[in-house]
Amino acid sequence: MVFNTRMFNNSLKRNIRKCFNNHVLCKLELEPSQKVVVSNENCLFTQMPQDILIGSGLIIPKKHRENVFELSEDDWADTFDLVKKVKAYLDENHQPNGYNLA
Repeated sequence: MVFNTRMFNNSLKRNIRKCFNNHVLCKLELEPSQKVVVSNENCLFTQMPQDILIGSGLIIPKKHRENVFELSEDDWADTFDLVKKVKAYLDENHQPNGYNLA
């Protein structure tokens, strides 16, 4: 039997995209406790109730990207803009001792 790796890889990529397009970062309604706190044209900041990392959340692009290297220049600019807005929000609401960006 001949194994067609190109066909397998394409099929695998389609299945991965289908799976990733149905997770809580692409479909926020799948996690009812997840709330959009701040957003702009290309990305949003979400939070879920946390017992330990109070105020923590995620900045995610509105358009699905397979990895960070696929972000457009507008995505990058809006992400940086949102980081500044989220910092102001966290300063006002949580007064953190510091920040971690990853």
